[in-house]
Amino acid sequence: MGSRHIILAVVAIGLLSGCNSSHLTQSQAQTSIDEALNQIKAKGSLSTDAAVRVLGVTEGNDNTAVADLNFTEASYSCGDFMPPEQWGNGKAGFKKYNDKGWVLTELSSGQILCSGVFNVNIPVR
Repeated sequence: MGSRHIILAVVAIGLLSGCNSSHLTQSQAQTSIDEALNQIKAKGSLSTDAAVRVLGVTEGNDNTAVADLNFTEASYSCGDFMPPEQWGNGKAGFKKYNDKGWVLTELSSGQILCSGVFNVNIPVR
């Protein structure tokens, strides 16, 4: 086998294995988290001007990833008898599936009373 064939074989193996596409990027996480936040806003309890910024993404060895978040202008109404919760720092959980790629599975506001963890199912694009 000539050197050109070896190089082509290595490139083909790299492309077929998806060596660069398997990692969750900060931009991909941001897009999915923005979609989740919009879904929560649509239910009416979260302020419409709430925004979120992904500070970073850490991948685990078990096909999971966690994104650290910072919320701004995020006020969540807990009902008539409690003051609204102000979101600050939170986290987002992702799972990687063999057939679908990364999926955002939960969004945590960092609060514990009425707006703690939101279970979602948003494929990463």
